[in-house]
Amino acid sequence: AKALADRIDDLRVLSPRGASVLDPTGIERSIATIEVEDDAEVASAIARTEVRPALIEIVDLATGIRDGAASRIAAERSWAGTLAQLTSWSVALLIPMAALLVYRLVARRDLQAARLEERLAREREIVSTKDQFLSNLSHELKTPLTSILGFTLAVDDSFEDPNTVDFSVLSEVNDLVLADAAKLTRMIEDLLVIDKADDQLGLVPETAPISWLIDESLDTFRRTGLDIAAEGDMEPVNADPEAVKHILRNLIANATAHGSPPVRVVGKLVGDSYFVEVRDRGSGVAEHRLETLFQRYVHDADQPLIEGSVGLGTAVAQKLAVAIGGGISYHREGDETVFSLQLPHVTIPNENVA
Repeated sequence: AKALADRIDDLRVLSPRGASVLDPTGIERSIATIEVEDDAEVASAIARTEVRPALIEIVDLATGIRDGAASRIAAERSWAGTLAQLTSWSVALLIPMAALLVYRLVARRDLQAARLEERLAREREIVSTKDQFLSNLSHELKTPLTSILGFTLAVDDSFEDPNTVDFSVLSEVNDLVLADAAKLTRMIEDLLVIDKADDQLGLVPETAPISWLIDESLDTFRRTGLDIAAEGDMEPVNADPEAVKHILRNLIANATAHGSPPVRVVGKLVGDSYFVEVRDRGSGVAEHRLETLFQRYVHDADQPLIEGSVGLGTAVAQKLAVAIGGGISYHREGDETVFSLQLPHVTIPNENVA
């Protein structure tokens, strides 16, 4: 009885809820009865009817408490395991993602550095080319000016004695002066055009007969004694007249400087497109020059692309051609070198064009 009382006290301390199912007054009274009467049968009866059911209920309650605690521990372990697994997965995902992000950042930085280096290389090349251009500019401009000055002084000296004037010589000198003046004019026109934006060129398209534009372009060359034929389809075009003449003068100057006669200007109507071709029988453009044929400031060694120019002739021609809605292409056809200018075509009867 004393041992049972001690166990009940222990349960009360360990679990207030478990102690509440006991009837403290009844249990204590039963224990007191056993202690006083010291009767085995009475004690047995009390144990069966009062103590045993209470103990069973206590055991069940303790078992429930134990199972609940075990379930909570298991749940906490399960949550801890899930959290650990999630953490493991997160780390497994974050590491390659972080590596990929770092790789992309490094790759982007390397790409930007490469682009910057490429841009710097282009800028250095442009600066170097412009330096070369400026070194040649003074010589190219000075040459025709010197010729013009020399021929003019010679003509002036010849008039000191009118009886000795040879008009055939004067005519020849006049042609030479005119040729050098034309070269100087082309160089200045090229310089004025090459660095302007398209919207600063002041181009005004209008319908004009190509035959008139070709004749105007050939006039200066013919005055210097060059025999250049104009043939083919002479159709009206819609473009800025001065730009077309500038283009044709540059292409014709290129043909007369680098090609071989005969030089021809040929008009062609191909479908809805109209072309003006400048043809000569020279050897054509060298293979290593094809990629830079229409680039500005291009020189072959110490010589400009077009003799008597500043290396801008074909670059200016292409720039103007694109600005008026056309373009220039180069090819070889048989034994002829061909520069082909495409122009906007106007489908109207020729007689309606002044």
